[in-house]
This record gives sequence, C-alpha cells and structure tokens, in this order.
Amino acid sequence: MYLVAISEATGSSADYLVLNNIVQYASPQLRTVLMAKVDQSRTDYLQHAEELAHFAQSWETESTKQKSLGRETVNAVRESSYQRKETRSCHECGRVGHLRATCPDRKQRADLTLAVDEKSGEFDGIWILDSGSSRHLVNDESLLEEVTDCSDECVQPNGESLSIIKRGKVLMSVTACGKEQVVELTNVYFAPDVVDNLISYGQLDKRGFELRQQAGRRVVAAKDGGRVAFDVEMRRNVLVVRAAVGPRHELPSDVIMAALSQELTEPVEVSGDVQKGTLLEFHKRLAHLNYDSVERLAKEPSSGIYLTDHKRVNCLTCAEGKQTKNRRSKKDTGAHSPIDRVGGVICSDLKGPMTPKDRLGNRYMINFVDFKSNYCRVFLARTKDAAAKLFEHFLVYFEKEFDCKIHVLRTDSGGEYENVDLFCKRTGVARQRCEARNQSSNGKAERMHRTIMNMARCMIFACGLPLSTLRTF
Repeated sequence: MYLVAISEATGSSADYLVLNNIVQYASPQLRTVLMAKVDQSRTDYLQHAEELAHFAQSWETESTKQKSLGRETVNAVRESSYQRKETRSCHECGRVGHLRATCPDRKQRADLTLAVDEKSGEFDGIWILDSGSSRHLVNDESLLEEVTDCSDECVQPNGESLSIIKRGKVLMSVTACGKEQVVELTNVYFAPDVVDNLISYGQLDKRGFELRQQAGRRVVAAKDGGRVAFDVEMRRNVLVVRAAVGPRHELPSDVIMAALSQELTEPVEVSGDVQKGTLLEFHKRLAHLNYDSVERLAKEPSSGIYLTDHKRVNCLTCAEGKQTKNRRSKKDTGAHSPIDRVGGVICSDLKGPMTPKDRLGNRYMINFVDFKSNYCRVFLARTKDAAAKLFEHFLVYFEKEFDCKIHVLRTDSGGEYENVDLFCKRTGVARQRCEARNQSSNGKAERMHRTIMNMARCMIFACGLPLSTLRTF
C-alpha cells in the first residue's frame, strides 16, 4: 500500500518502479518465482504489481514452501516459455517455431550412407546425388521412357531389401554453370518404396564423370576436362541436383547430352571422311579459334571433326597474338608540371589543312588552352609555321591580361612547333612534347578542336551560310 501511495502521489509516473521494487526486494526464493512470472509485454505496471503482491502473500502462507516453490517455478517458467514465440528456424527440418533439440522430425540417421526415413517434402522436385547407391532410382514410373520390365532387389542402409520392377531412361532439364540444358540418364530403375529420386555417383564415376569445383560452382563434369553435366547444390549436408523431368517436347532445350548415356571406354565408330584430333590440334588448325567454338563445331554432324581429347591447354600463341593494349589514364598527375595554377601549363594543337578555305585563305586552326582554367584562344593561319609566331602573341596577351606567368608549353611532336623552342628559351618557358601517335597525352587541346568545330558547324548550318564563312564565327 505504501508503494501504491507513492505512485498516486507522483501521477502514475512511477508505476514501473512499483513493479520493480516488488520483485527486487522479495526474498531470494520468492524473487526467482516473481521474476519468472513478470510479463514484459504488459504496460499496466501497477495492476501487474498488485497481482504479483497477491501471489506473494498466498505463496508465503502455504505450509510446504519447498514443494510450492518447485511447482510454481516450473509452472512460471513453462508459462513464460509459452508466451515467448520462437522466431528462430530449426537446423533439422528448416521450419520456424522450434529448435533442433525439440524438433519432432529428428531421427537417428546413418553417418556414411543416405537414409531418408520420412518424406517431409523438402526434396520434392530435386534428385539426391548419392555416393552410397549403386544405381539410379526413381519412385515414379511416369518419369521413365523406353520402359522395360525387370525383377531385382537392392539392399537399403537399414538392411531391408528394396524391390525394383521397371527400368528405363530419364530426360532431365538441368542447369550447367547457370545455363539450362537437357541430360539423358540411362539405366534408371523404378522402385516404388524408395523415398526420393537418387542419382548414383558410382555410375557417374564409372562413365568418366566427377564432382568438382568450377567457376565458383559445385558441378559434375567429365574427368578429361570436357563439358559440365549439371550443377550440384548442398542442402542439409546432402548433395542434390535440381532437375525438371517431363515429356521430350515440353523440355526447354533440344540439346541432349549423350555423354551420360554411353560408356566413355566404348569405341565410337568414325567414318573415313571424319578428321580426328585433340581440341588443341583443331584449335591451331582453325587459326587459333577459341575452344568453345571448336567444340560447338565438332558437335555438328556435317563438320567432319571428331575430338579425341577435350583438354583445354593454355595457348601461349593466343596470349601473345591476341593481347590488347591497356587503357591509358586520362588524368594528369601534375608530377612534372604545375597544373594547379593558372598559366602553369598551356596546351596547344594545330588542326588542318581544312577545306574549304575561309574568305582570307586560312586553312589551319591553332588553339592555346590553359590547363587549369580551360581558358581557350583560337587563331587561324594560312600556313603551319605560323604557330610559333602566334604563341609569342598569345604569351604577351595572356600574361598582361591575367597578370601571371606561363611556365610550360605542351604540344605534340609536330614540326610546326620547332621554331618556338628558341623563343621559349629566351622567355623561360619549359617545353613538353607528347609521345607520338598518342592523342590522349595532349587530350585537352585535341578535344578543344572538336568542341570548337562542332559549335561552328552548327551555327553555319543553322544560318544556311557556306562553309567558307567559318572564320566569322
């Protein structure tokens, strides 16, 4: 009652403190029970505190405290566990709402063999790649094609016998390195009592296929480096293969992979007109054509090519003859020139001869661009050797106009700028020449020509004037 009076005096702002004090200042045995009975989701703290207080009074009046304590503790913990909904997923069955320790589907399984005791629906639509199965097995007779009757048995991991009554082949639509294709699986047996469809890894290994990592994927592929049969996934520590099985005309691809339907050791009849050789040999014969194109060509019956070996060898000739030039950096680091100041670097380039001439007979255009500010000055000239004289005029004008000094003149290695070297020595201007046949080294001046010409042509075309009036603009 004292705590209730404090809560009323403070305007119900200390209701949570009332509840907290009742729990914290109880006896050690009673505190355990009260902490278990506290409902954290309730916001009516005062009413909840009264309920706990009545419970504490009734608990203390009981004669057998030890029995009552054990019973109430168990009930309180059980009640609290029921109120808290489990949001984590079970590592045994994958469902949300319980953990692996309390999973109803948890059963003892063999460590080295695959034994599926109960059909949970998790492996619907996929095949299990089983290393313990000696043959391919299905539980649906409609999946088989070219069905023949047979009578046989096989032993399951638990020691029981499994009856086999049909045999045929299966056409499966699978993915190989992310691409969809159709695989023909032969010698597939129908066993009505088998839980999931099984692909025998032993049969695949017998036919020259293996499980390996390729391009970041787990795949089954030929041991000799040939094509990939299908992708393999890991689900609940079980290797599975996603495959859609249906009639031939409903499959998304018409390419049938015959490598799984015959032994690799069986001799293949080849006519006398067919040329035999390894993948590397035909790669060299066909002007170093890429391996994929050679293999596609060999699959065509009319190509006259039979590959005896699919191993892909690194061709040094291709690495040398097909190499490409790396992209050059378009950014000037400024390591050898002061590009961070106005007048630090002046880029210049000459364009021409241009046709037609303007009205004054000029055929060349020379620009001077400041690297820092992109300030540009354009001159027209009749001959190329006028570039040196025009730079002298530009230097005087630029330094007087902007009150700064020109430090570097950057041009290409053209002969029109040879006469400017003596002038640069007298005035203290450093010379930078770009490497030959590399426009990106002097890209700012090169690109400025294009910008100016685009603007001039657009204005001429818009006005309907002849090209000889280019100088006007």
